Formats: sequence, structure tokens, C-alpha cells
Amino acid sequence: MKKERKNIFLLLSAKVISNIGDNFFDFSNNTWIASLGAKGQKILTIYQITESITGIVLNVFGGVFADNYNRKKIITITDLIAGVACLVLSIVYPTKFFVFAMILVNIILAILSSFRSPAYKSIIPNTVHKDKIVKVNSNLEICNQLVSVSSPVISLIAYKVFGIGGALLIDGISFLISALLNNCLQVIHKKSDENIRHIKNKIIKNIIEGIEYITKNSQVAILLIVLISC
Repeated sequence: MKKERKNIFLLLSAKVISNIGDNFFDFSNNTWIASLGAKGQKILTIYQITESITGIVLNVFGGVFADNYNRKKIITITDLIAGVACLVLSIVYPTKFFVFAMILVNIILAILSSFRSPAYKSIIPNTVHKDKIVKVNSNLEICNQLVSVSSPVISLIAYKVFGIGGALLIDGISFLISALLNNCLQVIHKKSDENIRHIKNKIIKNIIEGIEYITKNSQVAILLIVLISC
């Protein structure tokens, strides 16, 4: 029970902190881009389109890896990479490469989120007992809603006080703290051992099925075409 309570605390804390990092990143960048005027509109379009395309394409495959690889490592490593990327971006500001670096880091975060989100959902049954899963998911949703409501205000204050560079520094630190918390999770229910070759074949099969889903689902295919053509 003690291990489970610790896991619940770590799951909720890490998720809230990483969500704050995500919201800080988007709000700070969007605010800074908006301050550029007409030039900012073009940059914002590229910023949002690249993120959307990346998310749509990779979300199909993120769950596949979450089901077949170490979920704890996935969420820890993705948060760690996100933290380092944001810290590097905060150093790049205010050089002439900042806009390009910002778009690149935004794509990286979209890629990481595609793998982190399904892995985070999948790790819950491994870290808490079956009868607590619904409660944990409910608490996570409540925390997500609270973060969504409060983040704009907190992000605005941070942006006004520290500027874009300082806000990105806070982003990086929040992701690193989340990575540390996730790394402290203790698995209670382990997945059954599977043959490595079987796992690889399963991943390839699921990826192929994901591609087939996109090509056969006209609405998804049309959305991808529209986004790419913009």
C-alpha cells in the first residue's frame, strides 16, 4: 500500500508539472510570436501546422511503442529530452536562430508527446492496483482541468516577469522535475515476458495497421492533405 500511495503521488505530480511545462511553452511562444505583428502571423501558421502534422502522424504509432516497450523509460526519457530542449532554446534566445529553433523544439515536443501520452496512460495499471485505476484516472483528469484553467494566468505572469527566455527556462526545469518524479515510479504489476522477435514483429504489424487506417479513413487522409498543403 505504501508503494502504491507513493506511485499515485508521483503520477499526479509528474503529470501536473509536465502539463504546466507544455502550457508554459505554448503560451509563451504564442505570445512572443504575436508581438511580431504581420511577420508573426506567418511564423505562427508554420508553428501550428508543423505541430499538428507531427501529432497526427505520430499519434498513430505512439500507442504501439507504449504497449511494447518499458513505459517508465518512455515517459522519463521523453520528459528529460523535452527539458533539455527547452533549456537549450532559452539559451538560443535572442539570437537570429531563435525562430527556427523554436519551431524545431515545438516539433520535438510534439514528437515526444505522441509517445509520452499513451505511455503515461498505459503505465497506470502497472503502478497501482486494479481497484484504484478509475480513481487515479479521475484525479488525473481533475488535475488536467485545473492546470488548463490556471496555466494561462500563471504563464502570463511568468512571461511578464521573466520574458520569453525566463519562461522557457521554467519550461525546461518543469520537464526535468517531471522526469525525476517519473523515474522514481515503482512497478507493481509487471508485463509478462515476451520474446524480443515477437515484440518487433508486433510493432511492425501495428505500424502497418496504423498506416492502413490513415489511408482507408478518408477524413483523416483529407485532414493530413489539407495540413500539408497549407
